[in-house]
Amino acid sequence: VRSHFLSSGYLILVLCLLSSAVEQEQVQKRTFTNWINAQLSKRNSPSLVQDLFADLSDGTRLLDLLEVMSGQRLVSVNTDLSMMYMPWDSSM
Repeated sequence: VRSHFLSSGYLILVLCLLSSAVEQEQVQKRTFTNWINAQLSKRNSPSLVQDLFADLSDGTRLLDLLEVMSGQRLVSVNTDLSMMYMPWDSSM
């Protein structure tokens, strides 16, 4: 009976720790998203991040953030893969 109690207590402790870690990650993600939005609000044409990972995935808002932080205008990159050209080496 005692080993069952200890294993149940251990399981509860593990679940609490996992729950706490997930909650802490959510708080950090929300805090960082709010900080990014505060920085992006300083732009002439403010942009907004709602989902941290999805909204930064294509790099456009990341470039916006870098422009705000550096105070310099950065060159935009065309993300259309059909517009990318690679040198052709006919010897291959």
